[in-house]
Amino acid sequence: MDQSGDTAGHFRFKDISGPDGKPDGIVNDQDRTYIGSPHPKFSYGLNINLNYKDFDLSMFFQGVSGNKIFNYWRAFTEWPGQYTAASLDTWSPTNTGAKLPIYSNKDFE
Repeated sequence: MDQSGDTAGHFRFKDISGPDGKPDGIVNDQDRTYIGSPHPKFSYGLNINLNYKDFDLSMFFQGVSGNKIFNYWRAFTEWPGQYTAASLDTWSPTNTGAKLPIYSNKDFE
């Protein structure tokens, strides 16, 4: 894991690889841990079709429950490259209160 992104605006990583989960002063691959499942425990959907004479109404609802760490809709709509208002709110020295961190692949190497 590259630590060159260890500056303001980047993702933060926690050092947990020392004895008894205490920091050893180095953030590396040994600090990877299980933080939850992105897979839902339950998926559901509801489809309703109502017809009366020349009027019809259709509704469809779906959802998931029990997943811990992944919000697909947010990842799809708010990550830089999606060109939405939220994706333009990334950290910079002049925008320190941004909603998203600096967009950099170095955080994931």
